[in-house]
Parts: sequence; C-alpha cells; structure tokens
Amino acid sequence: MNDPGPIRPLRSASSGAGQRVDAKALLDAIHALRAQPVGPAFWQDFCASAAQLCRAGAAIAVAHEDQGWIPLGQFQAVESGLETRWATLLADLLERIGDKGFGISPAGLGSGAIAVAVRLKGEGDAVLLLEIAESERPRLNELILRAQLIADLPARSADSPASIAAMVAPGLDGSGSTVHGTTGLDAASRSPTQAELLGWLELVVRVTRHRGFGPASLELVNGIAARLGWTQVFLGWRRGPYVRLRAVSHLDRFERRAENVRLLEAAMEETLDHDAPMQDPGAPVDMLAIAHGRLRQGLGFAAVSSLPLRGQDDTSQAVLLLAHDDPTPPPVPLESLQLAAQLAMPWLADLEEQDRWFGARWGRSTLRAAERALRIEQLARKALVAAALGLLLYGIFGTWPHRIDATAELVTDRAQILNAPFDGYIDAVQVTAGDTVRQGMVLATLDRQELLLQESEVRAEIRRLTAEAEKARAAGQTADVQIALARRAQAQARLERVTFQIDQARVVAPFDGVVVEGERKELLGAAIRRGDKLFRVARVEGLYVNLYVPEAEMRFFNADARGEIALLSQPEATHRIRIDAVIPVAQVKPQAGNLFAIRAELLDPVESWWRPGMTGLARIDAGDRNIIWLITRRMVDAIRMKLWW
Repeated sequence: MNDPGPIRPLRSASSGAGQRVDAKALLDAIHALRAQPVGPAFWQDFCASAAQLCRAGAAIAVAHEDQGWIPLGQFQAVESGLETRWATLLADLLERIGDKGFGISPAGLGSGAIAVAVRLKGEGDAVLLLEIAESERPRLNELILRAQLIADLPARSADSPASIAAMVAPGLDGSGSTVHGTTGLDAASRSPTQAELLGWLELVVRVTRHRGFGPASLELVNGIAARLGWTQVFLGWRRGPYVRLRAVSHLDRFERRAENVRLLEAAMEETLDHDAPMQDPGAPVDMLAIAHGRLRQGLGFAAVSSLPLRGQDDTSQAVLLLAHDDPTPPPVPLESLQLAAQLAMPWLADLEEQDRWFGARWGRSTLRAAERALRIEQLARKALVAAALGLLLYGIFGTWPHRIDATAELVTDRAQILNAPFDGYIDAVQVTAGDTVRQGMVLATLDRQELLLQESEVRAEIRRLTAEAEKARAAGQTADVQIALARRAQAQARLERVTFQIDQARVVAPFDGVVVEGERKELLGAAIRRGDKLFRVARVEGLYVNLYVPEAEMRFFNADARGEIALLSQPEATHRIRIDAVIPVAQVKPQAGNLFAIRAELLDPVESWWRPGMTGLARIDAGDRNIIWLITRRMVDAIRMKLWW
C-alpha cells in the first residue's frame, strides 16, 4: 500500500450536509475518481465526493496496516472533530459491519449526528467513516446504499485507464456515446447488483447533460422505461397540494386537459397522500389505491406502480408512475430505481425552477426564505434580517412629522435710521452694532473744525457790520445805516446756520434701543455726504420673525402653520412660532436660488438678550408623511424635472 502521507486540506470546494449539491459536478467527480490512481490526492477527493453523495457533514477513510489503523484521507473531519474520535468509533463499528458491509453506531456522536462505517473494496482492510446529521435518519438506508455504490472505487482506480473506461458504465465513453463490447471486467463477471447500479448511474449522467427540464425529464422516463421494460413511464411534479404531469415516455407532447391526464394526476396525488410506493393490483390492505384502479381501468393497463420522489427538504416533490399492459410485468428493483431517481432529483428541481416564470420563482424563493427564517439557526443573521425587514415595513407604512427648514431672522418695525446731517468727516464713534443706547446718548461726532472757523468769521463780520452801522448813524447817513444793518442780519442768518450745523455734528440716539446697524471700525474717519446712513437704532419690542423658504418647499405650507425657531447665539433653546403672512414675491439669492419671505409671530415671550437682526434656523410643521416619501422626495422631484415631457 502506498504511504498516505499527511492528510491534506480539500483542494476543491464541496458542500456539506444539508447544502445543495451540484449533481452533475458530483457525478463528473466520481467518474474522474475511477481513472485517478490511488494516492493521497485520490483519498482526499474520494472522501469529499462520498460526503456530498451521502449528505454527510464529515468523512474519513482509514486502512489497517501492521502498526494499526491509519487515516488515508478526510473531508471536514478536523472541523467536526471526527479526526480525534474516529479511532474510538471504529472499534464499535467494526463489530457491526459483518457481512452487510456497513455498520451504524446506535449511540450516535453525541452532537446530533450518526456515525456510519462502510467497508471499501480493493484496498486491503479499509473503511469509510461518515458523520451524518440526525435529520437524515429517515433517509439513512438510501444514504448507505449510495456509499456502497462507490465502495469499489479504490479497486477500480488501481486498474489501468484502458480497463476503467469500459467499467464506468455499460458501454459509456467520455463523449456519451455507446461502446459495444467490454474490456477488462464485463457484465457477466460482476455481480448483478453492481451492474444494475452502474446502469442506473449511466442514466443519471445522461439526464444531467440536459439544460432544460423538458428534455431532462423525458430522458429520465424514457431511460426508466427502457431499463425496466415497462410499457410507459410518467413523471409528475408537485405544485402546492396538486400534481401536474410533466413527462410521458416516448411522447414529446401531450394534451394537458385530456381525461387521461386527469386520471394520471389523480393517481400521483394519491401516491403523495400515502407518501409511499403503491401498485395496483396488489396494493396493501391499509393503502387504498382507488385512483390507481381508476387509472388502470381508464387507460387499459394491466398493472400500475408509482413511487414518490423527495426533494432537498425531504418532502415528496415528484412522482414516478409506471404502467404495463401485462398483468405480470417485469420486476422493479425499487431500491435501485429510487436511488437513481433521487440522484437526478436535485438537477431536475433546479431545471424545473428555472422553467417557471419570474413571479413564481420570486414567490417560491420568498417562501423558502421565510421557512428558513423560522428555523432556530444562525440567530444573529436572522435577527439582522428581521430587523431590516421591520425597518422596511416601518418605512413603507410608518409616518414621520414633515418639517420644512428655513433660515430665520428677528425683525422689528420700530426702528429709525440716523443719517449724516452734512458733508464732512466722522471724528469720533462711541457705539457699534449690538450696543444698547439711551435716548439722547451721543453715538458719533462729526469733525467741527471747519464749522467753528466759519462761526468765528461770521461773528467777526457781524461785529464789523455793527460798527459800520453805528458810524453811519453818527454821521447821519441813514441809507448807509440801513445797508449795514441788512448785511448784519444776513451775517446773523449765516451764523445761525453754522451754529445749527455745529449742534448737528453730534449724532444722538432718538430713543432707548439697540444699534442694529453701524460698525465703529467702518465709520471712524470715514468721509460722508449729507444723507448717508450712519446708524440704525431699533426698539427691543414688537419683534417678529422673517423666514426665507426655498421655492420648492412653498407647496407644503398650510395656513396658520406652526413651528419652532433656534437662534445661532443659543441653538440649544427653541421657541414656538406661527405663520402670520406670506410675501408673494420671490427674492433671488445667487447661491440659494429663489426664496420666499414669510412673516411669523413669536408665541413665546421675548428674551431679554434678543436683538433685532439675529438669525437662526426655523422648522415648520407640515403634517405627517410617509417615511419612504420623506427620504426620497427630493430625489424623485429631481428625476421628475429631468424626465418630464
């Protein structure tokens, strides 16, 4: 025997127990093993294929040599712990193998699994150990039969490649064509059971070469009819509580609404009701074969037999029905037929699923997902899925308050603008925007030097004209007196104007309030002209809010809508407002676009620190809306604007 060497990890991805297996790929792998020489790589691949074929969670092959039992290859034995337990299990299983060629540990593995040992052929004293889930116990006999089917692979792999080609199946070459004659071991020299199993394996391979459910199912029923020698074979597929006829041997098409089809489907439904093989005549007393009898009489057959086929979820998914014209038809090898049909079932199930229209596939996938979600497995992932589904349903049917965001500004109508009284320069500025002022308080002073010079000149001129008038009066020159007095009156008027301007050089607060416009750093030393705005002083009373709302949000405003405002200077505090009036003219802002001004009334008392001109953010209630709509409305509106016609 070759040295097995260290056990290597599996080289190709394989499915464990309970997972879906690609039947065609598995059969191809088994065919490849028949031509692969026995060695470490062979045993690794052999254990992987055996585990998939027998729906086992782990597999390990061991052989007996001088130093005792040693491992040859394994599949997921390290992960499941079988690598450390196989020696203990083998001692008990070897006593149970006997002449049957297999043994089962009645106590199991203590972890919800069953230990099965199958004797291998052609490799001395070798045994294959399988760890099969407890849920597979109803199919245990079938799974052991599958293991026995490939138990001779080590012996066949030891032969030459030329002889192996003739032993894979009766006359099957690599291209699927039939090769007449045999080389090496022929059908006459091997046991009938082995030849029969190989023939059924050939049929399964032919079925898995088809890519459509119709051709694959027709290949299956035609092959069964040819191998068993029965007159006709039918295949029905379960749809809910009913069965629909899907394939008839030697017929490419048939009328689905015919009475014969109805009788066939009724008999198949009867088989599913009993969930066991049935025949007529000859049905057991406890199994009423009423529909089978009607079928036999209605179609003129002498014997009818049926067999339920199980799907991946261990429920009956399809029915094979055989009919013969002779009352004593050829015997049916039930175990071999059932094994071949079950090997083909995963492939047929996938093809049947693909043939259904999209809605049916989606509904079935949803139902399966719901069933898996109810199982107590992978709780964390299922909890996340349930939470995601709950959020989705909440988003579809739940509502949130719809609030419209807008910029806000505190405004008052009780304000006064203070302008420059004359042309000049600002000499001093005592306040800036935000300062509180009292009535009569000097806010700024204009440069008065030029005015004071003009005042001195005018006063000197007045004194000169007064002296001239006195001199003319003393000389008795009445006319000159009058002229001098008129000129003095004119100078007096200029003096009053200069004096008035000197008094106006001080800008004072007209009332108690707050400076809302006017910056000291901008005004100090600035040249001004008469009428230029210097300050804006407002009373801290009669405050209201101006809201600036984007044009796209205007359609959601309701009359007398309410909301809240938060000022930038104290964002943690909110204050209630109520819509008072809408100004129906948009204000164009370069970056924000069109904005509509809305006047809102403050419902809460005015705080002492509030000042006109303060800004913040306002949120206006627009009722409750669907959550999905709230999240997607802006995107939907943008798409509508792009795609409208």
